[in-house]
Amino acid sequence: MFTGMRGDSSYLRIPMPVASNLRVTISNRGSQTVTVGSRIELAATMETAVPDWRLQSDYRSVDATTPWVPYEYCDFEGAGNFLGILWQMEASPNHCLEGDVLIYRDNEPEPFWKGTGTEDHYNGAYYWISEEGDRPQAALSAHGLIRFDSGTDVAAYRWHVSDPVPFEEQLRMESQVGPYGNHVGDYESTAWAYLSVPRWRVVDRSADGSSSLGESLRLIGSGIPVGAQVNGVTLAGEALPYESGDMQADADAILDVTFTASPSMSLNGALVIDLSSGIETIDESWMHYGEPALEFSLVRIDPDSLSFGGDSLRVRMLGLVAGSQAELFMNGNPVEWSDGAIVAGDDGILEGYATLPYHEAP
Repeated sequence: MFTGMRGDSSYLRIPMPVASNLRVTISNRGSQTVTVGSRIELAATMETAVPDWRLQSDYRSVDATTPWVPYEYCDFEGAGNFLGILWQMEASPNHCLEGDVLIYRDNEPEPFWKGTGTEDHYNGAYYWISEEGDRPQAALSAHGLIRFDSGTDVAAYRWHVSDPVPFEEQLRMESQVGPYGNHVGDYESTAWAYLSVPRWRVVDRSADGSSSLGESLRLIGSGIPVGAQVNGVTLAGEALPYESGDMQADADAILDVTFTASPSMSLNGALVIDLSSGIETIDESWMHYGEPALEFSLVRIDPDSLSFGGDSLRVRMLGLVAGSQAELFMNGNPVEWSDGAIVAGDDGILEGYATLPYHEAP
């Protein structure tokens, strides 16, 4: 068993490759003081024998999921191999278990893994009822049922050991809540994967692998010398303004800092960071668009690609001049902002809501 309990002790036996340093922290989220003991087993090896992948987890918790919106278990970026998942939910009715589990790989639009029900994903067909008619809490090596209370309080796990799920660029796993995604539940999960850790990763707000004027660029570096300072970041030779994050690599050799894509003209150039330990190229040909970016989405319980009169529309624009205002039009007709005129702030962001008007279809 990779994880489990013996008496009052919990254990985790998933191999964790490390190259130079390891730090373990335990957080007490309760109100009572507790005494904790621990034991860590290390296996020394030659540095050249350490694999270039690392164990990573993705913890999610949602109190009262939204109808029609799938519950997302994880979203891993980079090349790797999906290891498994621990999941629990509280919901009513137990038809929540009829939601299908879907796994998307390498940014493909359609899932390559289409389940036949949540309980089936954890090898619990017929809600884990055995041939004898009972429901034993199985603790097997690859899958198991931890808790089952009338189907409204369930916990289970599955390890993808005999059926590995490799991916080259990205892996995302989600589940319907109910047979049509129409139910509500309290969901919580932790997913694990082994990932190849790149030296640098760029997370742009729009998640399209490029940037627009005023868009945030989160730069995450791994294996950075501890204490290394950021002197600046440039895109095609133009300095980018600092936005947020720590300008110094932490004790885990991680640097996590955000800059703003500020060039006012479109370009394709090198994204470079200047560290006290040396200059490094993050991306040799980062694409940037010099015009403001527009984002909008419907705000309602069953979002889809259709809009109706009375719907609320969330609008967000990046890269504007401070103090700029915007007007909305639909089919040539003006649409009023819900809270009056909206003005772009000093950060160049304009954000507001509007109610779509009722009108006859053309």
